[in-house]
Amino acid sequence: MTRLTILGHKVTFFTTDFEHQRKSFISSSEIPDNYELLESKVSYSKNVSVKRLINHFYLGRSLKKRLDNTPKPDLIICSYPTIYLTFIATKFAKKHNIPVVVDVRDLWPDIFISPKIGQLVLMPLYQQKKYIFKNATRVIGVSPKYVSWASPNADTEVNTLPLSQYHASPKSAAIKDNIRPVQLIFVGTLGTTYDLSLISVISELLTKNNIEHQMIVCGEGPQKATLISSTKNNPNVVFRGWLKKDELDKELKASHLGLMLYKSKSPQGWPNKLIEYMSYGLPMINSLKGESWHTIEHNGIGINIERDNLEPIINWIQNDIVLNYHPISDRTLKAFQENFDEETVFNKLLNIIENDTTNS
Repeated sequence: MTRLTILGHKVTFFTTDFEHQRKSFISSSEIPDNYELLESKVSYSKNVSVKRLINHFYLGRSLKKRLDNTPKPDLIICSYPTIYLTFIATKFAKKHNIPVVVDVRDLWPDIFISPKIGQLVLMPLYQQKKYIFKNATRVIGVSPKYVSWASPNADTEVNTLPLSQYHASPKSAAIKDNIRPVQLIFVGTLGTTYDLSLISVISELLTKNNIEHQMIVCGEGPQKATLISSTKNNPNVVFRGWLKKDELDKELKASHLGLMLYKSKSPQGWPNKLIEYMSYGLPMINSLKGESWHTIEHNGIGINIERDNLEPIINWIQNDIVLNYHPISDRTLKAFQENFDEETVFNKLLNIIENDTTNS
């Protein structure tokens, strides 16, 4: 039962029957009672592929069938991407005069291909994108950058709803007091957005400067084999693979620092990783420019790095982390509670739902 249900709202969640992270189908027995699975029919192994587009086509077709055969809702909230799924939801909402809130969680298709080239190669997707943001009642997003990208004239403060599935998870005093070896953790899909070669480079730099450490890598993805090969002779890098929620919780609570290692010009604003690390009070080593860079710098909760100048990491660990870990970790947790806590974000969403439903 969701909190919206407790407050008197009747909520139905539609979700895919194909889990993106593990690239496998799931059954209805694996999801909560108020969720309905949409049929995607086609699996895919590569994140950028024709099969993934076909998978999304079937998802949209499945959603259309469900919407056509269920009572009309008072409000639709749809996450973007996937593009075709959101297009179907927006088109249905316009036809039946239903308010639709589009929640931008990634910059598709711009993240994959430049807009000028993409509008020629992926014209249908760009036409769908244009239709969605032209006809949405409201556009919200996981960061101000995402809101502005989709709707340049929108009020970013009101319509920014960061990823909020995390609660504050303070680590024990024993972990804060014992930071030798320093435990660094990377959590995420081992995909092309990340500069995963930095894991080996940073580890070698720490070793060279006699900083005892361990790097924990949690996740699966297309870069896994390359990463394992490049670190096979480094005993300080440990692969945990894809972990269940309680297993990952244990690793995060035992870690001291979070790794946000992105390639240059990566489009993310406030990614899931930033908020997850903050919820555990993990100061960060970050290479992602933009909103994350500013948040880390403004709150003093980590170090921002350039790939060609990693030496500042050594001084930061030796003089800030080793000597002052408690206050930095506490500051990180406080910044999370003030900006990204689930309660704060939920109340913003509730105001949007009640406002848009009342005014429809």
